[in-house]
Amino acid sequence: MDGLLDNIAMVANVARFVETHPVERLVYLSTDGIYPMVDSAVTEETPADPDACYTISKYAGERLLQAALKPTVAISYLILT
Repeated sequence: MDGLLDNIAMVANVARFVETHPVERLVYLSTDGIYPMVDSAVTEETPADPDACYTISKYAGERLLQAALKPTVAISYLILT
């Protein structure tokens, strides 16, 4: 459980920073573990289904950064899974 909270806290710190300090690019390394194991291709439209502390923290990190960057039109961001 500590790892979950630590991972979320780290990304929350980055999210708070980019809200007030413009950056040109941001790369966040996530995990494909947020998606269910299926026999078909996984796309960005595939519903997330994180099922462990690590994958939950990665998915939460994605959402935190997207929320922090949403008001910023000029930034490009990439989430790698």
